[in-house]
Amino acid sequence: MNDKKKNPILLARFEPFHSFEELVNAVGNLFKEPSSSNIYLTVPFSFVEPFAKHMKEATLGVESLIDTHPEKFTSTIATRMLSERNVQFVLIGTANERKFHQNNPALLHEKLDRVLSSTITPIVCVGETWIEFCDGLSKEVIKKQLTELIGDLPKKTLKGLHIVYEAPWILETPWEANNEHLLKAYEQFNEVVNELSTSTTKFKLLYSVPAYSEDLKQIMENLPADGYLIGIFNGSAAETSRVCSL
Repeated sequence: MNDKKKNPILLARFEPFHSFEELVNAVGNLFKEPSSSNIYLTVPFSFVEPFAKHMKEATLGVESLIDTHPEKFTSTIATRMLSERNVQFVLIGTANERKFHQNNPALLHEKLDRVLSSTITPIVCVGETWIEFCDGLSKEVIKKQLTELIGDLPKKTLKGLHIVYEAPWILETPWEANNEHLLKAYEQFNEVVNELSTSTTKFKLLYSVPAYSEDLKQIMENLPADGYLIGIFNGSAAETSRVCSL
C-alpha cells in the first residue's frame, strides 16, 4: 500500500446482471476480509434502498444520473431521487457515458454542476481508448475530457473532487496491455490532473486496476493514489482476497 493515504477508497462496481442475493453475498464477503480501505460500492439503482438496509457499513453509489438538462422535468428531481434513497455518490463521465454523449459533452458538465449543488458526492471519470493510448494521445484526450467536465465551475466547489482514471482498455477482458503500459498510463493521468489542479481544488486521484495483472499489488505500492477502481467485481473468494490486499 502506498503512503499517500492510510485509508484509500476502494471503489467496486456491480452490474445489473447480479441478483440482489448475489450482491448481498458478494459484499458480505468483501467486508469479512481484513482491509484498511474505505469501501465504496456502485449498485443498480433498484437495489440501493433494500441494499442499504442489509449493509449499513457500505458507502453506496450509482453509475448514472438521469437526464439533468434544464428543459427536462427530471432536472429538478434527479439528485433528489438519489438522496432520498441514501445514495452517497454518483459516477459522472463513465466510459459508457462518454461514448453516449461524445457529440454533446456539455450534458456531463451539467450533471456535475447539478450534483455539486446537492449532498451527493460526484466522482468524475476520464480515460482514453487503447488506440488513443498507443497513438500517444492519452494526455490530450484526458485533458479535453476533464476540461469539458469542469468547465467554468467555481474552483471552491471543486475542492477535493474525486477523479477516476477509467480507461476501458485497462478494465477489458482479456487484458491486452502489460505492466509497463499501465505505469505509463497512470503517470500521464497524474500529470494532466496535477496540471489542472490548484491549491484550492486539491483533486483526489483514483486509478482503475485490471484483474489480470499478476503483479497488481507491487504496481499499486509505487503509485500515489487516493483510491482504486476495481472494475466489475464478481465477489468470488479469489477476487475478494486480491482486492482487499491492495
